[in-house]
Amino acid sequence: MFKRLKTVAFSMLCAILSMALIFTSVAPAEAAKKVKMPTKVTEYEFHIGRWVKSRYITYTYNSKGDCTKTSCTYYDSDGIKYFKTTIKLKYTYKKGKKTKVVATGPYEKHIFTYDKKQRISKIQAYDEESGAVGDISLFTYDSKGYLKTIDKTTDNTYYSDPHQIWTYDTVVNGSTATITFNGNDFYGDPRGPKVSTLKSSLLVKVQNDQSGYVEDYTYTKAKKGSTKGLVTTKYCTRTWADGYIEKYKTKYSYGKKKSTKTKYYKVINNDQRVVVANLYYGWKDAQETPYHPMNDSSDSDFIIKNHVLEEYIGNEKEVIIPEDVTKIGPSAFETSDDYPKDRIEKITVPGTVKVIDAEAFAFCYADVIIIEEGCEEIGDNAFMDSYPDEVTLPASLTKIGKQLFETEEGLSGTKFHVVKGSPIDLAIQEQDPYGNYEIVYD
Repeated sequence: MFKRLKTVAFSMLCAILSMALIFTSVAPAEAAKKVKMPTKVTEYEFHIGRWVKSRYITYTYNSKGDCTKTSCTYYDSDGIKYFKTTIKLKYTYKKGKKTKVVATGPYEKHIFTYDKKQRISKIQAYDEESGAVGDISLFTYDSKGYLKTIDKTTDNTYYSDPHQIWTYDTVVNGSTATITFNGNDFYGDPRGPKVSTLKSSLLVKVQNDQSGYVEDYTYTKAKKGSTKGLVTTKYCTRTWADGYIEKYKTKYSYGKKKSTKTKYYKVINNDQRVVVANLYYGWKDAQETPYHPMNDSSDSDFIIKNHVLEEYIGNEKEVIIPEDVTKIGPSAFETSDDYPKDRIEKITVPGTVKVIDAEAFAFCYADVIIIEEGCEEIGDNAFMDSYPDEVTLPASLTKIGKQLFETEEGLSGTKFHVVKGSPIDLAIQEQDPYGNYEIVYD
């Protein structure tokens, strides 16, 4: 069973690598410019008339903008969590340049080796338990620096054709680049040709004649603030040869860490050579690691652990946070297909809640949110992409995060009920949220 799981792991690794993009058309001066990197990525599928969360990924970066830790929570087609896994990455640098990355997950360890130009030259897998050497991938590049081949070998006798060479051909015309992939899987069946098109460094189309589909990508970007010009949502429409259409979207949230625009675009385009942790998530059978949140609350509508509200999973129109909660965690009210929080009309937060974490009410579509006196701290982007009609914020808030009401489309007549001259009153005026709003002094 374990060997078979490793087989699946490498098969998935190969499938993902086949989709890796290998070009970013950013000019050298522009590429050197530092921008914020995504720290939270939420992926959705459009299923039976609704957007359903499929994966929630978090990234932690070091001062060089390299990912050092990533966690991924998986959701089934009903939007229900079923397992979570974490990967840690340890880097080796020589004279400030990356030479090696060791990525350790639940089953396997992967070692990524880099050449003098900071390009991946080799990926070697090891069995995490026995230390036995596993599958290997070797990378070559053409004279212009674009990926040319991946020479792949698996030690698993389950496959009929354990050695394959994948080829990539890149053509650049102005701000447009096309990458043509060709190669077979380990059964000897063709996986290409697959043609990817990028414009101004962003992926816009993937045509896979072998599988019989075309993917079209569009983007929305932040219009103001520290993330102005950065992608907030990526939309993908996949059209199959028989006319069947699938829709996907990806939401991006940003932290404080910055890196080059080249790395930024590669993350948005899901270039596996940069977000190396995406190569695998420790492909473990969902039946072996079901996701069961620890719940200290007797109220089944709330997932509470150590007095922290981790998630509201009820379907009431009016929600009152239990008084034993002292902190509301990130994404506690984010809507999903299984727990459609867009039904909520009103949320009341009692004064016993002292801390509201960053993005606690992100993507929450409640009409009215009342935070009572007593709450002391509210984190960055607490109401990101939420569009409430009214929000009551107490004078007791003294530690106030940045961009509390950052939205993609802009507020539409939101009323902020505050005490005149209070710290939150001054913060709202200073932050001046995008869109139309009114400050009401009660």
